[in-house]
Amino acid sequence: MFEPEEEGEASSSRAVPPEEQGGGSSSGSNGDPSTLWREFENLEVHAARGVEMEVGVLKNLLKQLEILLDNARSQLLELEAQKALLETLLAISKYRGEVEDSSSKKG
Repeated sequence: MFEPEEEGEASSSRAVPPEEQGGGSSSGSNGDPSTLWREFENLEVHAARGVEMEVGVLKNLLKQLEILLDNARSQLLELEAQKALLETLLAISKYRGEVEDSSSKKG
């Protein structure tokens, strides 16, 4: 990942709290949205300082951001599937509870 040359100056001007600062996307973010925002804010910091980035570096950063976005989308799909499964299980559980309640009232 592209890091500033002066570490102390970078941490004081960055909008990300120190406890959230970590490695770049190459450290295995798994689509973490906070990592995506850190990467975006890093780009803003570099642009504000007038750091000249080569086109290849910018393309690499864009590719990394796209990977993070794809990972976030995949996680969202997984969470939606899990939610649907839990809702189904809840409905089954409620149905069983109603059946048990009605059978115990009859007996």
